[in-house]
Amino acid sequence: MKRILLAMAAALLAANAAGLFSKNPLLKLMFLGFGGMNLLNNAGHEMLGVPEPSAPRRNYKQYDDEPLNPRLNNVALRGRSLIADIDNQPVVINISDTAVDAFEKKPYL
Repeated sequence: MKRILLAMAAALLAANAAGLFSKNPLLKLMFLGFGGMNLLNNAGHEMLGVPEPSAPRRNYKQYDDEPLNPRLNNVALRGRSLIADIDNQPVVINISDTAVDAFEKKPYL
């Protein structure tokens, strides 16, 4: 029931906000119409018990561990950032979500 109320509130707020900032009456009607349709769609799915689509589980190819370049020191992964010292200079490198996901699913032996 909470999810229905949250979905209704979000749809109404989005439709109202879009309608408030639009001066064109046709756009206002469109925003309110789409907001209302979204509200009915979400409420209908919630009442019917339609599950939300989940992301498919990905399988990554396993590679053998390789030694790091000797120029790299103090390597650590924090969230989506790789923190390392390259030639004794601290560096932060942003890593893609796919690479982080593959690293987290790596089996530790």
